[in-house]
Amino acid sequence: MTRDTAASRMTGIGQTGFQHWPGSRPGHACITFAAVVYASALTLWDPTESQFFPRCLFFSASGLHCPGCGVQRAAHAVLHFRWMDALRFNILSICVIPFLTLAYCRWTARVWFLSKPPMRRPRPTSIRLTVAAVTAFWLLRNIPIPPLHLLSPP
Repeated sequence: MTRDTAASRMTGIGQTGFQHWPGSRPGHACITFAAVVYASALTLWDPTESQFFPRCLFFSASGLHCPGCGVQRAAHAVLHFRWMDALRFNILSICVIPFLTLAYCRWTARVWFLSKPPMRRPRPTSIRLTVAAVTAFWLLRNIPIPPLHLLSPP
C-alpha cells in the first residue's frame, strides 16, 4: 500500500516507483524533451544521407516495406515543409499527424492543468478498424502494380 501524499499525487511517483511516470509532470517533460531533440536531429540531418538514423530491420531482412518504412524521411520532409515529398514517403504517417497532435494536447492538459479532460479508452471497433487499415496499407504498398506502387517509398 502506498502513501498518498501531495508530492506523490503531483509527480505520479509513489513508494512503488515509476508506475505512473508518463502521466507525471517530470515524465511528460522528459518525453517532450526527447521528442524535441529527435525533431531537431531530423531537421538538421537527412535520414537518407545520415548513418545516425536506424534503417528498417523488416525491410533489410525481407525486402518488403513495413507500414513504418519512410516515416523518418516523411518527418524530415514535414519539418522542411515539403508536404508532397512527405506524402510520397509514407502517406499513412501524414494522415495520422492530426490525431497525434490531438492526443498530445489532451495528454498535456491531463498532466499540467487542474481541469483534466476525462480519459477515454478507444472502442474495440476503432481498434479493429485501425489494425485493418494498417494491415491493408502494409499489404497494398508491397504490390508492385500501378497505382499501388505509389504507396511504397521511393
